[in-house]
Amino acid sequence: MRTIVNDWIIHLGVAENSAEYVSNAIFILLIVLSIYISDIIAKQILVKGLGIAVKKVRTSWDDVLYEKKVFNRLAHIVPALIVFILTPLAFPESPVLSVVLRNGAFIYMILITILVLYSFLDSVYEIYNTYDISRQIPVKGFVQALKIVAVIVAFIFILSALTNKTPVFFLSGLGALTAVTMLVFKDAILGFVAGIQLSANNMVRPGDWIEMLQFGADGDVIDVSLTTVK
Repeated sequence: MRTIVNDWIIHLGVAENSAEYVSNAIFILLIVLSIYISDIIAKQILVKGLGIAVKKVRTSWDDVLYEKKVFNRLAHIVPALIVFILTPLAFPESPVLSVVLRNGAFIYMILITILVLYSFLDSVYEIYNTYDISRQIPVKGFVQALKIVAVIVAFIFILSALTNKTPVFFLSGLGALTAVTMLVFKDAILGFVAGIQLSANNMVRPGDWIEMLQFGADGDVIDVSLTTVK
């Protein structure tokens, strides 16, 4: 495809040494135009169309997903995916430029995926709180733990894209990093584990009355998170 465009540009009378630059400009313009059109289709048509459909459906879980902007954030992946796919086709003779653009699009998609996952987990948590079982088994700590794990995995994949190494390379050195992290953040990790145990063993739940005079605490539990109980 690139050769056909170059031949067409030369046929129009452009010098051969300048045809490459003109061709690059044309393909960049085409990619930008594709991004703009896909963004309009994804956000202005699909997302707004979903918003109208969600309001007409009687179920409430889809309203929560829409209000938490799960679909809106998911639409941001489409333009980046177009850049990731079209870049090698547009610049086959410029591997450095192609790699930079693809890595940038890949990192952007990872960040958007994290935001989508955060919105989805927040939606699931809000829907879960509408059921009576949420008063007996609080899951806020587990939701926060999943978010932390997702960020760590995303960070590994971003490093992999920037350094051109496989994620396994960074996972192999995770043991030494874990030892250092446990030494530096010992108190925070202990609080993290304690929060999971509180939720898993159903030891404290919202609505319980707790009295700890030595800490000046006397009242009802209103929230159980990963590291704190309010």
